[in-house]
Amino acid sequence: MRAEVGIKDAKVMGIGPAGEHMVHAAMLCNDYNHSASHSGGAIFGSKKLKAIVVHGTKRPPLHDKAALIEAGLRWRKTLQQYSVSDRYGVGHARHLEALPNNNMQSSLIADHNRGFDHNRVTQRPCFQCARLCPWDVEIGEGEFKGKIGHFNAGAEWLDTFWNLGVKGNATLYLAERINDLGIECGHFAFGAGVLFEAYEKGLVKAEDCDGLRLEWGNVEAIDKLLEMTARREGKWGNLIADGPLEVAEAIGGDAVKWVVHTKRGVPAMHDWRPHFSNMLREIVASGGMKPQGGGAANPPPDLKYREKWGPLDRDDPKGWPQSNVIAEQYRQFVGLMGGCWFAQMHLKPDGLNSVVDSFNATTGWNFTLDEAMLAGHRSAILQSVFATQRGWIADHDWQQVGQRFIDPVPDGKFKGFTIAKWLPEMVREYYQLSGRHEKTGRPFMNTLVQLGLEEFKEWAQLD
Repeated sequence: MRAEVGIKDAKVMGIGPAGEHMVHAAMLCNDYNHSASHSGGAIFGSKKLKAIVVHGTKRPPLHDKAALIEAGLRWRKTLQQYSVSDRYGVGHARHLEALPNNNMQSSLIADHNRGFDHNRVTQRPCFQCARLCPWDVEIGEGEFKGKIGHFNAGAEWLDTFWNLGVKGNATLYLAERINDLGIECGHFAFGAGVLFEAYEKGLVKAEDCDGLRLEWGNVEAIDKLLEMTARREGKWGNLIADGPLEVAEAIGGDAVKWVVHTKRGVPAMHDWRPHFSNMLREIVASGGMKPQGGGAANPPPDLKYREKWGPLDRDDPKGWPQSNVIAEQYRQFVGLMGGCWFAQMHLKPDGLNSVVDSFNATTGWNFTLDEAMLAGHRSAILQSVFATQRGWIADHDWQQVGQRFIDPVPDGKFKGFTIAKWLPEMVREYYQLSGRHEKTGRPFMNTLVQLGLEEFKEWAQLD
């Protein structure tokens, strides 16, 4: 694309084969190391649009450059940087203390990252951000020695293939493959996961596998299934392209109890099951349909002037819905101003104030943190109304969840824990706290008035 427009440093947002074949969770990929997941690629494909190429020649206007630099320096002091050694570990699983194995039949962390310490890692910062989220790798050992990969910070693509029984540097090889094909990780991991489990337990027979041996850790079969999914080839490639629940329904029997999904979409590809905050976020977010919060046990330091709760107990559901509502609002504001959640250090003093101050220095506005939170709330409600217009109600959040996702954790440190018994009330409290009806999810009229969204009154909850 760059060659075609004759600009070597142009920026490209494009789709791979998955988008071209309208895989339901096809990604939009932005240069290397960046992707927008959950169906944007399918929209491009439906419009026969391969890519958008842009190149700017001017800098954006700044209201107060000195103030922006000052706010930026304060923000940089809050950053927790990634190091090369972080790339030798097990990604986000180290924080969650759980890792998805074999379609979430186990959460144990073992030698999944074996061989990673032989790899050559190059940090690739986003522009001048010192967080150092993106990175490149040259695999240094094993069957795929010499292969190159381009990754971001989320590590969902690691858990994707650990969920299918793969370990070691084959994980990184397959992660590069799924990115190149443009398939969102959780969509493939949970679709293929329920298929592999059905094969393991005899619901799917060898003669019905498109010639593949669907055994945990079979890199060759997974590689081929990725290609089939991206191009909608064969029975299972086409079904995985549609979604995990479609795969389970086609298999039948107990497979519908094994599939992980949220309202036919998927959660982000990690094993969130031991944690109230993460589970509530994923369940009310529908894998990207609506905003994602993910609250902490304590309010951000910058919000303690108004938030007088915490610390929350990880084994007690009390307070977690409120924490999620608050997190949703500051995350949404950061997204609205073009910021990055990965570089938003809300648990550090000045982590939010420095961001708001940078916004004001850029625009010349005089936003307070309270106004920023209100803007985030407005964004959440707008997305909620969009979903309401298409038939969603709040009760779907807890009624339409794959059983495996809310089953008790099968092993490890959190064995036996499940959010299931508290889930309906947590979801209802979340909607009440955010100014929406606890069962329909529709905003109350006074919520719309408070947010300046009266134009959507026909979608309000009137009783």
